[in-house]
Amino acid sequence: MLHCRKLLFSILIASLAISYRAFAQENLTYRGIDSVTYRQYLDGDYVQLQQLANKAFDVTIDFYDLRMRVAIACYNQQNYEAALPHFLRAYQMNPADTIVQEYVYYTYLFSARSEDAAAFAENASDIFREKIGYKKKWIDYVGWSNIAGLAGNTSIDNQTNLKGASNIYGETTLNQTIFGTTAYFQNSFTNRLHIINGISLFNTHSEQIIQTANSSKFTSFSDIHYQYNLATLYQFQQGWSLGAAFVYYNNNPSSFSWTATTNTFLPSVTNSSDSHATIITLGKRFPYIQMVVSEAMSNLLSVKQYQTETQLIYYPLGNLNLYTVSSVAYIDNGGTEQWVLMQKIAKKIADYLYCDMSFSYGNHTNYITSSGFITYNTAAKIQWIGGLNCDFFFNKFTLSLGYSLDKREFQSWQYNLASQNTSASTQTYFNNAIKTNIKWNF
Repeated sequence: MLHCRKLLFSILIASLAISYRAFAQENLTYRGIDSVTYRQYLDGDYVQLQQLANKAFDVTIDFYDLRMRVAIACYNQQNYEAALPHFLRAYQMNPADTIVQEYVYYTYLFSARSEDAAAFAENASDIFREKIGYKKKWIDYVGWSNIAGLAGNTSIDNQTNLKGASNIYGETTLNQTIFGTTAYFQNSFTNRLHIINGISLFNTHSEQIIQTANSSKFTSFSDIHYQYNLATLYQFQQGWSLGAAFVYYNNNPSSFSWTATTNTFLPSVTNSSDSHATIITLGKRFPYIQMVVSEAMSNLLSVKQYQTETQLIYYPLGNLNLYTVSSVAYIDNGGTEQWVLMQKIAKKIADYLYCDMSFSYGNHTNYITSSGFITYNTAAKIQWIGGLNCDFFFNKFTLSLGYSLDKREFQSWQYNLASQNTSASTQTYFNNAIKTNIKWNF
């Protein structure tokens, strides 16, 4: 009996202790909230701290130390999206505190809001700027990227019967390799206005074959093409961004032809053409999400295009350790409707290493993305692209290594004398590309 009484007494004491703790946490007074959240902050009980703070905010209990405890709790969990509004509220309450100033600056940076971070530092004191090592830069970075692509389509040696038995004419062009190099740089006229310039050179190798009833000829071509990019972006204070870009293309594909009148092959010619693209982008940053809508008009490959693309960037952890990029693009390519869907996922592997995987599907012909810095004005239709890229960070510069595999189409044309009709046949092949990029950050 005595043992049972002791057990009942122990249960009663434990119940009272639990009830008292619950009462203390639910006793939403300034003093109670301050006391309990301070203990939770010291104990590292961040989840309970955030829950109790939210209840206090609901009944308008709000003070500087409480905001700082909640913000630092989120910051220490690397959820910078959740930490930012609390730090900003604490900064409003005590803007002279250098501790909250530093937290605001780095929270902006770690949540991919570099323009807001720069603007905040620009308006801060000289002592603060010296402390964080901030210096206003006219040039943000310079970079140099390269691509080497190797096509896996059928060799010219295997096109011995291109025209077929019942035709008098057959023709095709095989795109073999591509080498490209791009130099670019970004400079800032203000903390929120950026200008990006880039100039590219591409060298394409192709082979063309024509077969007639009595003869055949194939020729290899090595052509040089140029591209110039100019893009500007302005980041507004409320998370809005507005950008504009212009791209100039100079293409110089070579080819030869055959005339049935004299049954002779005509000399090779280079068909130079100039084209351009204009792109307008509008973006809005929300907590955990960034949305960008772009509109493009162009006349690539002598065809008028109109394109609209919507891109969604999602930061599920509230930081840059993991994020996804999803986009959908609609292209009116000279009256032909095309769609391109893209998905990318990027993850921090180590302090110095980020890697991402991407896959896009759809007809990429004359598809323009990344403000025109990536344009698929290729002779062969691209059906899909898969890629892997890794960024290595070394103090001031970043080294990127990437690989992509895509599936493409090429066509052959035949002329039948009996029906006097020209027909086309389509074959597919895979293209491999190695990409490198070096960027120096000032």
